[in-house]
Amino acid sequence: MPGRQVEIRTFKQSAAGYAKSEIPDLQHDDSDLTGRGEAITARSAAAPSGSIAPTPRDVYEGETLKGPGEFQVMAIERTLSIIKPDITRRNLTGEVNARLEKAGLRVVAQKRLRLSRHQAEMFYAVHKARPFYSDLCTFMSSGPVVVQVLEAEKAVVLNREVMGATDPANAAPGTIRREFAESIEANSVHGSDSEENAAIEIAFFFSEIEIVG
Repeated sequence: MPGRQVEIRTFKQSAAGYAKSEIPDLQHDDSDLTGRGEAITARSAAAPSGSIAPTPRDVYEGETLKGPGEFQVMAIERTLSIIKPDITRRNLTGEVNARLEKAGLRVVAQKRLRLSRHQAEMFYAVHKARPFYSDLCTFMSSGPVVVQVLEAEKAVVLNREVMGATDPANAAPGTIRREFAESIEANSVHGSDSEENAAIEIAFFFSEIEIVG
C-alpha cells in the first residue's frame, strides 16, 4: 500500500468545553474518522489534572494538538530505503541510519542480504533501457545491502531530502550522499521516488507481517 493515509478531521472544543464522555465520536465510531474504515487505536481518555479536555495523546495515537481543544490525525507514509554495498563495505550502516532516524524516519522493517544479479535486474527493471542499467546491477550485487522500510509523515519526500541528489557532487551539504557517496554509481543509498513506487518496492522485499510499526 502507498502509505497509511488517514483523512484529517478536526474536533473543536466549544466555549463551555466538553466533558470526557461528551466529546463527539472520539470514543465510539472510530471508522468514521478515516472515511475508509481504517481503525485508529483508542487510548485512555483521562483528562490531565485541572482540565476537562483530554490531551491528544490520550485520545488517539498519531494526532497533534492544533490549538485549544483541537485534534488532528496525521497521515503516515512508508518508503523503501536501501543502504548500498559501498556503505556496508565501509561499515557505515549505523552512521546512515543515525541520520535517517535523526530526521524523524522510523525503521519499521530491516534485513541485510546480498542480491543476486538476477534479483538486482528484477528490482531495477524499470531502468532496463538506460545505459547505466548493467553497471548498476553489477554494483548492487557486488556486496551486502541493507533493505529497510521507513515510516514518517511524508516519508518519501523526507527520505529523499536526507539522501541528497543522485550525483553526490550536486548533493546538499550534510546529506548522506554528500557525506558518504564514492561516485554517482556508488552513491550509498536508494530511496523510493513516490508513494506508488514505495508500495511496489516494499513488496519486493517484505511481507506485511515483517513490517512492525
